[in-house]
Amino acid sequence: MKKYFFDESFIKCKENTELKFGSITKANTSVFWHNAFSIPKNCTIPVWEDLMTILYPFVLFDENGVSVDGKNKAIYKVWYFSKAAKYWVDRIIDKNNTNCINLGNFENTAKGVIRELDSALCYMESNDGINWTRPCCGEFFYKTEDGEIIGTNIVFIGEHGMGVHKNLNENEPPFLFACAMDGVGVNYSEDGIHWNTPTRVLSRLDNDFTRLPGDTHNQIFWSPELSRYVIITRAFIGEIRQVIALKSTDIVKSIRDIQNLETQGAELKGVSPCFTKPKLVLEGKLEMQPYSMPIARLADNCYIGVVSIANFDKNNKDNMKVYASLAYSNDGENWNYLNDGKPFINNSKEFKLEQGNDYGMIFCAAPVLVGDEMKIFYSATPELHYFSYDQIPENIKRVVDEKIPKAKEAQAITRTTALNVATFKKDRFAGCFAKKGAVTTKPFKFESESIFINTVVNHCGNVSVAILGENGNILEGFTHEDFNGVKKDTLNGELRWKKPLSDLKGKNISLEIKLKNATVYAIEF
Repeated sequence: MKKYFFDESFIKCKENTELKFGSITKANTSVFWHNAFSIPKNCTIPVWEDLMTILYPFVLFDENGVSVDGKNKAIYKVWYFSKAAKYWVDRIIDKNNTNCINLGNFENTAKGVIRELDSALCYMESNDGINWTRPCCGEFFYKTEDGEIIGTNIVFIGEHGMGVHKNLNENEPPFLFACAMDGVGVNYSEDGIHWNTPTRVLSRLDNDFTRLPGDTHNQIFWSPELSRYVIITRAFIGEIRQVIALKSTDIVKSIRDIQNLETQGAELKGVSPCFTKPKLVLEGKLEMQPYSMPIARLADNCYIGVVSIANFDKNNKDNMKVYASLAYSNDGENWNYLNDGKPFINNSKEFKLEQGNDYGMIFCAAPVLVGDEMKIFYSATPELHYFSYDQIPENIKRVVDEKIPKAKEAQAITRTTALNVATFKKDRFAGCFAKKGAVTTKPFKFESESIFINTVVNHCGNVSVAILGENGNILEGFTHEDFNGVKKDTLNGELRWKKPLSDLKGKNISLEIKLKNATVYAIEF
């Protein structure tokens, strides 16, 4: 069992403490750096990725992972999307040699519903998370003007805001995605490469919300705590973005039930009968609007969401910036901001139109654990979230006009994108810090024989732990004086007292942790 000190449901009381984010290091992986108006010389990025804007990435880390062709290792895998452009979409054919794209019209195809300016879900793989390759996935091919057929890394075409997720429910398909599908749709796959036809589960309009476009990084995942699948998407109430959730017990059965209803001529209005009614789970305000929230399950009863927060207050100095914050949940459905939604990954302080600059926008993948480090890969864009050329601030417009004159000529916005990664030590999302203070946990039944702590101890600092019994008194042999104090940083330092912890097995206990110039992030039994 693991417990985190950002989770208020685990804490009984705190004294002179504050919530403090862990220390982060940012790096640029140099995978993308271009936009439709400016493509670097000797660019090796394929033509179908020329409108990269936000990426909405999902990263899977698997030490035993293999490449799509099965010949090499591929321990990092990333799914992301590219906006469709007519001049390349018209040249895409599927594996059956069928030109299945029809921009501007709804057209049912073997791979879903194609709409104007929708997206391609692309795939890459890597052994180090820095150097990436784009394999031919065998689903879609690009036909050049000369008639040459080129294999692509596109695995799906047709929907917007596709959020891929590795399924934790072993009884169902290993991969899922939720997408914008004139509302919200869901899909599943056995390998993340070959996908079925998506099915709409939530229509665009619902009585409780003004709009339900789903045009965000949609998420779908299995919650063991709820014994339900949870879909996370975006709604609008007035001008304010909100995060909503809906649930279902069985994805494949739900999809088939919906398809059967459609076969019978039924029209989906609002929510499919196979899903619950949407529930508002994260509020927003004009200068702090939740845009998207990729999710990871950290432990039993503990989920972390990486929330992209957009500022659309015209009177705010950071208007149209998007930064990354955190939220947490005990079941995947009910969420709270961490540290009041303050930035977990800060934007660059200075706007520079250069590779890896994230001055304007940050859109993250869910965190992955690699050894003793957590990694959050994210889409980094120096430009802000403006919608038209006239909205570009003068200081940014001057740089864009100079370096990308074609954008000025077209009076169009630019969004140049790179794939960056933020790295921090295992489980150090946020913890209780005190110069001199204490935190006491709620009682829990102790079923182990050891306790390990994750803490950072600053200069002249110290962490001391005592164990309280059911009556709230400190137990003999487990006092602060009996404790072997923690005086340096540790990710999994074992706590020791004069008496063995085996004496407490099966009993209800609490921990009283005294902090001196230190931060405690997590404990594990």
